[in-house]
Amino acid sequence: MLIDYQELTADALYGLCREHVISHLTDSDVEVELESWIQMVVDKVKSGELVIEFAEVNQSVVIKNRDEVAFDEQ
Repeated sequence: MLIDYQELTADALYGLCREHVISHLTDSDVEVELESWIQMVVDKVKSGELVIEFAEVNQSVVIKNRDEVAFDEQ
């Protein structure tokens, strides 16, 4: 199930995007400025390039590329 980012508080959206960024960091990304990367993810969610998906099976929330989601679920 997709979650409309507008239904989230600003803090909740930021937290989801922060967790997404942290989960994708590698040792080579140590020099990446975390805040700018988080803001980039927030901007992509707001533009629709990335979407927030709730997986009912394991009760988790993930951020995915729009083309990775089956939109017939909406």
